[in-house]
Amino acid sequence: MPRRTEGNLGLLRDLVASAEPELTPESIVAAIRAAAPETAILGKLARSIATDPGKLLTAHAAAIPSHSRLVIELIARGAKHVLIPECALCEKQVMLKYAYRDRRICGSCYKTAHQSICQQCHKVRPVAKKLNGLPLCIQCYRTAPQRSALCSKCGTLSPIVARIDGSPVCQLCHDRPRELCSKCGDLHPVHSRLPALLCRRCYSTMLRGREPQKTTVVKHRPLRTRDCTMCGQHRLCLDFLTDQPRCVPCAGRPEKRCISCQRQRPVQAYWAIGPVCNTCYDGKPGRCTRCGSAGLVLKLESDNVCFQCAGRPAIVSRQQAPFVCSACHNVTRLFKNRRCARCSLDIELIELIKNREGEINPELIPLRALLLEHPTPKTILGWLRRSTAGVAIVKSLASAELEISHATFDRIEPNNATNFVRSMLISSGILPERSEQFARLQAWCNRFFKTCDSADRNVLDTFAQWHLLRRLRGKAARNQITNASNSWARQRIRVAAALLSHLRTLDKALVDCGQLDLDEWIANGPTTRYSVRDFVRWAVRRRLTDELDVPQRKTVSAAESIANDERWAIIRRLASGEIEPLDLRIAGALNLLFGQQSSRIVGLTDSDVSVIDDDVCILLGSEHLPLPPPFDQLIMELITLRRSELRAKRNDGSVFLFPGNFYSRAVDVGRFTERLNEIGIMTRSGRDASLMDLAAKIPAALLRDLLGLHINTAVEWNIAAGHSHTKYIKRLKTDRGRKLKRRDSW
Repeated sequence: MPRRTEGNLGLLRDLVASAEPELTPESIVAAIRAAAPETAILGKLARSIATDPGKLLTAHAAAIPSHSRLVIELIARGAKHVLIPECALCEKQVMLKYAYRDRRICGSCYKTAHQSICQQCHKVRPVAKKLNGLPLCIQCYRTAPQRSALCSKCGTLSPIVARIDGSPVCQLCHDRPRELCSKCGDLHPVHSRLPALLCRRCYSTMLRGREPQKTTVVKHRPLRTRDCTMCGQHRLCLDFLTDQPRCVPCAGRPEKRCISCQRQRPVQAYWAIGPVCNTCYDGKPGRCTRCGSAGLVLKLESDNVCFQCAGRPAIVSRQQAPFVCSACHNVTRLFKNRRCARCSLDIELIELIKNREGEINPELIPLRALLLEHPTPKTILGWLRRSTAGVAIVKSLASAELEISHATFDRIEPNNATNFVRSMLISSGILPERSEQFARLQAWCNRFFKTCDSADRNVLDTFAQWHLLRRLRGKAARNQITNASNSWARQRIRVAAALLSHLRTLDKALVDCGQLDLDEWIANGPTTRYSVRDFVRWAVRRRLTDELDVPQRKTVSAAESIANDERWAIIRRLASGEIEPLDLRIAGALNLLFGQQSSRIVGLTDSDVSVIDDDVCILLGSEHLPLPPPFDQLIMELITLRRSELRAKRNDGSVFLFPGNFYSRAVDVGRFTERLNEIGIMTRSGRDASLMDLAAKIPAALLRDLLGLHINTAVEWNIAAGHSHTKYIKRLKTDRGRKLKRRDSW
């Protein structure tokens, strides 16, 4: 052995012996020779450790690859103090083959740091392989047509992972060589032969210094977390080495044209035949036109292709009947324990609503029945897996830790999970139905009054309870309170509190307020101060102040309305089907034809629509109003659609025509208005134009009965349109005189 080699070997032996005194010199030398079999590698390893002997006892990320191999060899021979170097980015204890900014990183992080544009999907991703000199990401490489062929064993068109005697074999049919693991003694596929023959499980436990029975693989990637440029939250991000990191929820799945439905949709999976969307991923029962097998098929133009022929990964052989539910024997997609989505959901719901004794809570049986009726049970399965907060609330209700009441949910911090569970309990009849908007307003009033001065709290509470909330209780009984109603009440309470606070700065009480003080306060502030008119009039009636007057702002303005030609052009687009969403076509027609607000449109149910003398009529006021074609047939189609949706049903048996995401609740008014605005229907200007046109032809009394307007509002629209009530009376007298004259001539 050359003298230099002996010197490097002796130096390394002494350094390792100082770190691991329990190892014998023979074991240390054997580990060094296995880790550095060549003279050049041995010299490089000796120089690296000699410059910093503490590297052996710390997970230093600047370690060279032979350093990692040496530590692995020492651990295999009983070392307890040395540590395997960690990747500088992901902090994994693996072989560090690559250098990055004076530090060492693993192969996975190296690929991520050296991304390129995939030549198939045109996304910036790590390069997995190069086909014909073109870089491909791992998804496109797996589904590349060059890698797909007919498997020689199962005959399926799938990506080929091996060739046995020149014949292609897919991943499902390929059996990796199995040997006895030198650590656990079981027969497993070989994962590593360094330092001995090990399976994947024992190799991982050896790296972490744990026993195989106690292994828990936990992924830690703290250096890949960044502040997302879209949502601003500190999360595990894609493109974390660039100046535009995006978290996984914000980045979303890429959109491509589905190979089956030909729609541009987010990709659920990449099969051998191409990308598949979420809707087509489950398939439908049928018979494959290629192989003739019966099961779930994917429609491709005029053919039906089974999942095996479509090249869907991880599909077992046809002889095992992969798509037959073991409980109901339906042909469908299988979930846990080879059961369909509905049977799997039933089992999970039973476990969800059990009490502490392990028995089903009888109070929550209607909830189980409601969720089992869902048309897409896999949606509820996904919710049970994702919403940990919602599941925790249901379990607490089942175990009697929480009382099943609205007061319980009012005490819990409001969020989507709480609101969704409450809506399910209301829809199933476990909780009584109530106006959530009115309850939120009452809770807001209680919180707001605590922030007010104690001298003003009694006056504000009386004003809110006996004036504002008293007017809204009738709407709450009819479930007609909206966000706009809440904003209306909150604004008047805030303005009243601001007026009382201003008077206190002037060392005046409400009874001492004069007209000059009130006018000066209104003039020197925003226009919202005009809404103090309700509070002032209430205070005058209660004799809390002298006679005061606040001018009322004019709300009816014809200048904001669109032209009639433009309005009728949009109506023709709605009638012809140029605007596709059915719910938006109906809502747009009600807005442009009858001047209905979005807040009133979203509250409509199927009980508001009836057929009278072969005419489809809708109840907007106290009288039924016939709908013109084709909107009469469209609204009947919408009713049929909503009656098949579980979320649209109410406790009284009716269904919302415009349901929201929560059970037994209408869609949010603000979001629905935004959707109408996106298709070119500006609800405010469209309503003004419609009411101006109707008010010029119809008297105020009929406007009130047909459209549900307040009589004062209807009169104001008549005046704005130049159509007064006296002209209507005169026309009635003229028509009556003509009828009498005609009758006399008979």
